[in-house]
Amino acid sequence: MNFLRSLLLFFVTSLLVVSCSKRGEEESNALAKLVIEKHEDGSPARVGYTINGKRNGEWKSFVRNKLACAVTYKDDLRHGKETWYNRCSGRIIEEGYNDRGKPVGLWYHYDEGELIVIVECKGDSSEYVYHNPKFRDATGVPPPPKRSSEH
Repeated sequence: MNFLRSLLLFFVTSLLVVSCSKRGEEESNALAKLVIEKHEDGSPARVGYTINGKRNGEWKSFVRNKLACAVTYKDDLRHGKETWYNRCSGRIIEEGYNDRGKPVGLWYHYDEGELIVIVECKGDSSEYVYHNPKFRDATGVPPPPKRSSEH
C-alpha cells in the first residue's frame, strides 16, 4: 500500500512540475518580440528577438543581404557563440564565445577557411596560442576587441 501511495505521489508531483515548466516556457515565449531592423533601402540589417526590450537569443546582422555575423545575447549582453562571416565567400572569418559581454575561451580567426590564429581570452587579457606559419605574422590579426553591447 505504501508503495502505491509513493508511486501515485511521484506521478502527481511529476505532472505538476512538467505542467508548471511548460507554462513558464509559454509565458517566456509570449514576452519574446521579433525585431527586424532595416537598412535605408529596406533590406534587413539585424534580426532577432527581444524580451522586455533586451536582445536575447541569436541575432543575425546583414550587409547588402549577405550574412555578416551571428551573435547570441542574454539580457542585451553578448553571451554565447559569436561568428563573423566573409560577406563575399560566406566563410567564417572569426568565431568564439562571450560570457556576459566579454570574450572568453578560444577565438579562431580564418582566411578563406584556413586557420590563421587561435587567441585565448581570459578576463581582460588575451594571448595568441597558435599562429599558422603560412601567414606572415600573427600581429596582423587582432584579438577579439573589447566590444560594447551595442552592435
